[in-house]
Amino acid sequence: MSQDKFNGEALPKYENHAQVFKATQAIAAKIAVQEQPSMEEQMEMMFDPSKAQGFMQKQKETLTQLVDGLEKVKKGVSNSDALSEDLRDAFTGMILAQQGTATANMNMMDLSLAAMTGAEPSEEQAMQTMIGQQMAQENTLKSQKNLLETLYGFQSGQTLADVAVNGDMTIEDFERYNAMVQYSANMDEVMKDVMPALQTGDTSAVSDIVDIMEDVAQKVGAVKAKVSSSTAMTDEQKTACLQITEKAEQLYSVLSEGLTGIANDDETAAMGMMMSLPQVMQETLPLQAKYYDVLDTYYQAKATSNDNTVARKPSAKKPGTGNN
Repeated sequence: MSQDKFNGEALPKYENHAQVFKATQAIAAKIAVQEQPSMEEQMEMMFDPSKAQGFMQKQKETLTQLVDGLEKVKKGVSNSDALSEDLRDAFTGMILAQQGTATANMNMMDLSLAAMTGAEPSEEQAMQTMIGQQMAQENTLKSQKNLLETLYGFQSGQTLADVAVNGDMTIEDFERYNAMVQYSANMDEVMKDVMPALQTGDTSAVSDIVDIMEDVAQKVGAVKAKVSSSTAMTDEQKTACLQITEKAEQLYSVLSEGLTGIANDDETAAMGMMMSLPQVMQETLPLQAKYYDVLDTYYQAKATSNDNTVARKPSAKKPGTGNN
């Protein structure tokens, strides 16, 4: 990855899609490792509004850092002629949606902060802010789906059968499989129904999300045997793929158990998720970074052979390299 100067600002030039994912992941990792309140501090915040306000202000600052960091990645994407125009547009759309979600979350925090200081927002204002947050989340899911369609050539209605690997699994096969698991989960459709229900206090719809989580965990884990037995992948590639797969299984398991607890009014299970989730997510970040490093190395080597297909089907247009 190189850099250009634009109006005095150093902008990255990404050579492949893995470098863009790595850049956005690095921002998330930097923010995730910032100090989180202990259980004792969380209990104190429940009874001390000033401490709760202070923590919420810190959270807003963190989200501002996220938006600013993503802005630089977005400019870098526009600056990267190694990526095709349609791929640059898809990445830009995803980053804009992520920034929109962060901004919507900050707006929700502003409502909470106002309520803490006695400036109770109007019912209309609260409703508009909640709708804004819901729309931002839906837009993020749509933009992620569009990115997968652009990057891998996926089409609506496709399933894992369309990316099944009968022979030796390559790292591209693994990448496409994982992407299809996410693409075919239909989370965006479920969220349209679930989010409004949750915001009214109706937790019965949570079971729909749990079903998806458990299904995704099973599909993610099903690929492990293929990776382990692969002779087409290097040991480094296999290790990186297996590590993120196992951590993803753990993450979905924690989410499923916690959400099931919420749906069943099981405070212990819900609290267990709140305690376990930050740790699992922090453990996931360095494994994701290693995976994107391995992918980046693979695609850089592939680009030097004039075959930078970016995991597309052979018949699909190849991002950043025309149809060479």
